[in-house]
Amino acid sequence: MEEMYFLNVDLNILLMRNNIIQVAEWDKQLALFIQDSPGQLQENELRFLAQFIDQSIFKQKFLSQDKIPNLIKVLEKLESSPGTDQ
Repeated sequence: MEEMYFLNVDLNILLMRNNIIQVAEWDKQLALFIQDSPGQLQENELRFLAQFIDQSIFKQKFLSQDKIPNLIKVLEKLESSPGTDQ
């Protein structure tokens, strides 16, 4: 049930816009979560990340890549790691 809220793009953006969640702390904690995840991320987690980046950076222009450096770094590592389908 709590996953439903954690993986809700609109809710995360709303909480950040209203300074309920600090972007820097969210970035840090999500990057740690991804790094500590055993094996590969689940499809719904990857979908959330893709949608979040699309909404927050490209569509709403609320964030830029420099605001979420930890997350970008982890995603780049995932993309370049062996066994990743491209």
